[in-house]
Amino acid sequence: MCPLTPPSPHAHDTDALTEAVFRHANEAIIITDAENRVIQVNPAFSELTGFRLQDVAGKTPEAFSILPLDDSRTNRLMREELSLRDRSKSQVSYKGHDGQFYPGMMSINRVRDIVGEVSHHVIVLADLSAIPSHARHLSREVYFDALTGLPNLQLLTQLIQESMQHAEKGQNTLAVCSLDIDFFKKVNDRLGSQVGDELLATFSQRISHLLFGDDVLARVGGDEFVLLLHHGVDEAFFDRLLASIRKPLMIAGQSVHLTASLGVTLYPQDAVQGDVLLRHAHQAMYRAKQRGRDTFHLFDPEHDRLLQVRHEQRQRFIQALQNDELRLHYQPQVDMRSGEVVGVEALIRWQHPEQGLLPPADFLPVIDATSLEIDLGEWVLETAMRQLSLWAQNGIALPINVNISPSHLLVSDFSQRLAALLARHPDVPPGYAETGSARKRGDARYSSGAGNHGGVSASRREFCHR
Repeated sequence: MCPLTPPSPHAHDTDALTEAVFRHANEAIIITDAENRVIQVNPAFSELTGFRLQDVAGKTPEAFSILPLDDSRTNRLMREELSLRDRSKSQVSYKGHDGQFYPGMMSINRVRDIVGEVSHHVIVLADLSAIPSHARHLSREVYFDALTGLPNLQLLTQLIQESMQHAEKGQNTLAVCSLDIDFFKKVNDRLGSQVGDELLATFSQRISHLLFGDDVLARVGGDEFVLLLHHGVDEAFFDRLLASIRKPLMIAGQSVHLTASLGVTLYPQDAVQGDVLLRHAHQAMYRAKQRGRDTFHLFDPEHDRLLQVRHEQRQRFIQALQNDELRLHYQPQVDMRSGEVVGVEALIRWQHPEQGLLPPADFLPVIDATSLEIDLGEWVLETAMRQLSLWAQNGIALPINVNISPSHLLVSDFSQRLAALLARHPDVPPGYAETGSARKRGDARYSSGAGNHGGVSASRREFCHR
């Protein structure tokens, strides 16, 4: 006879795990029945509020002082929309264990049975504990947006720090997202500010529906919001978020269609301070707008680091111009038939105080396609003219060939500026002062070796720098 197969332990293990999560969760959890009456609470709830299960069993959350923050028309509209959904999130006020009222965030998930009927509710109550204890007496307007009831920028900066610590402790990823409604000003002008305010309040509630547990939605400006997402997010989540925003909103009997631009940065991949995280999310949001709006853009810390390095290099080059660290070296141009020196070619170098003499390849690429190309061209022309003037005073007549960038040639007043430069040096023969466009990138203008300069121009009277 075959031995009986022992029962699988998996069901028992799952139940034990669920019980452990319920009891050890940091957030207060309330389980209510189909009529939203309490049937179970976890220890975190009792620690937060001072209520035991026997104190609240059979009651609704409103009965033991978990209430909406106010009874404004905006909040009534938001609660009406909440009642239509199986998952919702809203700002509440709850009574703490000391009898005082504190702001909180309450998430509600309706659980349905196999036939679709409501079985029970799972409610998570998160204390907005980032508010310093010494500031509890301050008006809630200090920390919350008056229109939407969401955390404002002042509270958000504290919540970011707390969220970063939470991510570090759990070795999780925190997504900081900057969200801005596209062309909201046009919508607001068309509908009027009162309807626009209702639109923002309803819009914020719609976004809240996609959040989980201790995720945070804050309003930091007119139509700009910030999300702090503690659960794992991916492109699919952001696609769903943007798709939800595209769905029409019914406001004052009108169907309003909106889109939004979203910028995202991830911590600790983007390992910076909280205020910098927020700035990076904003930068990514503006990049999403540049890409055409109604999309999201993920901040790239490595790309940003390279941009920062490039910015610092350009700032250092500006200092080099100001501190007279650049040099022109003059390479003779020889007529191969007669052996006569018929001119010189001006080669740019940087006499760096720490790194020594730098060739063009070490710094010209940094200023490519910036206004610094023009600043450098002006410096080269002025320096070459001073050298020509000095040679003329000593009886030396040699033209200097200097190439300048195409962008410099295209400056509207280039010819006038060149004429003024020649007028300041009347002892320089005009024939020695012709200019030409520099060669394209990758040619001799950026080479450093003597003799490796790509030859001379046909006229031999151009100002050139390589």
